Amino acid sequence: AIDKMPVRLALYHGARGGVPDPQSGTTLGADELSTSVSFLAAGRFDDDPYVDLALAISTFFDTTDGSGGYTTWRVVVYWGSETGAYTNADTTHPENGGRLWGLPRAGVIHRTFGLPDALVLWAGGTIINGVITPTAGVHVFESADGGRFGRDGRGRTARWSWWNAPNARRAQFIDHDGDQRL
Repeated sequence: AIDKMPVRLALYHGARGGVPDPQSGTTLGADELSTSVSFLAAGRFDDDPYVDLALAISTFFDTTDGSGGYTTWRVVVYWGSETGAYTNADTTHPENGGRLWGLPRAGVIHRTFGLPDALVLWAGGTIINGVITPTAGVHVFESADGGRFGRDGRGRTARWSWWNAPNARRAQFIDHDGDQRL
């Protein structure tokens, strides 16, 4: 039942001339009961050549931060490695104004000239102190120096955020680090 077992994502690397061995797969996601994981996006979000994965982990009937038992989401970036393995120990949890995301979706801006890809996340809001709070709708995550956001003193908040004001007559953006570049 969904309220008992964690639902995890199985990741298999391709095999030449056939199907990968079922035992060769890696499972990603939380080990908590009543959780489920879904794939959001893949890209190279840092300076290394390895593919990074953005996943959404949902927790059913979550009471974190006094949420009142809603389904909540956490976005988790699994950083790629030279071995092709992904682990829960090598992750970053991007923030959108709070720890929990409202139904996240994702995309990737693929760039050239040695720039890492940018992770673009959409969210309907967050839960802050038990209250569902509207937050910026579009968030762009990247590191200025190509490192890993959320690591080595780099923040977990978006470098840029866009949202529609409550009257929806104009779009606004926020440059969180103040460097005036995307």
